[in-house]
Amino acid sequence: MKENTKKILEQLSWSSPAIAKNLNRFRKAEASDDFWGAWKEEKENIKNAGFSVYKEGNIFYVFDWSNKIKATQEEFDAQEKEREAKEQQKFLRFKDSYINEIRGARRLSAKQ
Repeated sequence: MKENTKKILEQLSWSSPAIAKNLNRFRKAEASDDFWGAWKEEKENIKNAGFSVYKEGNIFYVFDWSNKIKATQEEFDAQEKEREAKEQQKFLRFKDSYINEIRGARRLSAKQ
C-alpha cells in the first residue's frame, strides 16, 4: 500500500475500538473524499490490509478489521451491556423531556 494511502487512513476520524458479534475487533470512520481517491486507486490493497466499506443509511463508513486478536465472549457481553445502558439513559432523558413538555403545555392551556 502506498505511503499516501496509509496517511489518508491514519487521518480518518476513527471510532473507539468495538467488538462485532463474531468477536472480531474493529473501528470505523466516515469515508472522506481523500479516502475515496485512495480507494479508487488501491481498492484491493486497502481490502487486503483489513479494511472494508459499508453504507449505513446515507453515510459510507470505512471499517478497520486489521486487529486480528479475537475478543472474548465476556468482552463482547460487557460492551453490549454498556451499550444497552447508554440506550436506556438516552430513552429516559427523552421521556423526561417529553413529560416536561406536556406539563408545560398543560400549564399554558390551564392559564388560558
